[in-house]
Amino acid sequence: MSAENKLSLRVLIAEDSETLTAILTKMLEDLGHEVVGIFEEGEGVLQGCIDTSPDLVLMDINLSG
Repeated sequence: MSAENKLSLRVLIAEDSETLTAILTKMLEDLGHEVVGIFEEGEGVLQGCIDTSPDLVLMDINLSG
C-alpha cells in the first residue's frame, strides 16, 4: 500500500493506566495515526470528543468518573 493511500485516523485515548496509554500512543503513531487527546478520567472525555472530533475513541471500560 502506498503512503498516499494509507488511512490515518485521529484517535482519542481514554485510559487511566499511564503504561498502557504510552504503549497505545507509540503503536498508533508508528502506524501513522494522530493521538488528539489523552484522558485519565471519564469526566473530560465527552468534552474532549467535542473539542477534537476524533475518528476513533479507545476507552477503558472501567474508567473512573
